[in-house]
Amino acid sequence: MTGGGEADSRTDRADARTTCDEPGCENVAAVRLHVPWADERAVCPAHARVLARPDGVVAEPIEGAEGEWP
Repeated sequence: MTGGGEADSRTDRADARTTCDEPGCENVAAVRLHVPWADERAVCPAHARVLARPDGVVAEPIEGAEGEWP
C-alpha cells in the first residue's frame, strides 16, 4: 500500500527547518509560498519579501521558524 507516499512533500520538509528553495541560498526557510502557476516552495524571509508580491501568491509563515524572521 502506498498511503503516505507523499509524506516527504515539500511542505513536510519545510517544517523540518530546511534551507531556502531558491538556488544558491543557504538561509533557513521560514515562509511557505503558495504559487498558483508553479509549485509550492519554502523560502527564507528575504526571498519571500520579493516572491510574494505578485497577485495570487500567498505567503504562509512556517510554524516553528519564528526565530528566522529579521
